[in-house]
Amino acid sequence: TLGLIFLLHGLSTLALVALAATHIYFSLRPEKIFYTRSMISGWISEEEMAANHDTGKWSPKEAD
Repeated sequence: TLGLIFLLHGLSTLALVALAATHIYFSLRPEKIFYTRSMISGWISEEEMAANHDTGKWSPKEAD
């Protein structure tokens, strides 16, 4: 059973590293970098909003 535990531990570690690397890769892709910047800064420009979001489905409210 100890071998099975080592195997499962190794596989779960490999999966965790692969998942983290995938998240980092997709967050730094040039065409989607504005998503990463918006998570840090809390906003996107009007041009990015118009180019990447369908305002017919979702229209943001004006800030008070």
